[in-house]
Amino acid sequence: GGPDLSVFCLDLHLDTYVGTTYAGSLYTPATQAEEEAAFLASYSLYLGAPSSNPAIVNNVEGPISMAIWQLMGTMGATPPDPAAAPYIQFAQYAYSNELIPAAFLANVSIWTPDQPGSSQRFMTAIRDDSMIQAAIPEPGTAVFLGTGVLLLALSRGLAIRRRMRI
Repeated sequence: GGPDLSVFCLDLHLDTYVGTTYAGSLYTPATQAEEEAAFLASYSLYLGAPSSNPAIVNNVEGPISMAIWQLMGTMGATPPDPAAAPYIQFAQYAYSNELIPAAFLANVSIWTPDQPGSSQRFMTAIRDDSMIQAAIPEPGTAVFLGTGVLLLALSRGLAIRRRMRI
């Protein structure tokens, strides 16, 4: 009876079954992790999800789902997916630079069960191209950021070598 919505699961190891009634409530994202997850859900739609194209599934949908679960802290014993790391960094960049507008978040809903841990939590995915385009770093910024990370890694490596010599 309502509009079709794309939703993202927020818990990796919890099941929810079709045709089953669940009691719960809706709220808008309120934590950093929830805002970053909402951003990534929007970004996945911007990149062409949902799709039956294996390239989109393997390179966008899967890693973004893993990134959302990592951000939400629901991975359990499952190791982090290296393919999710750039998506996590992108969402954290958007959050720390205040590029996730309140107007966008007001249109995102998180469903949580009345009994936490009993079933999956879901987040609606709303596409917001202007937010995503504003968050994509300029090429010069990306090079500058990459150079900074490389210099930090090198300086840390030199510090470790100095300690080993002593």
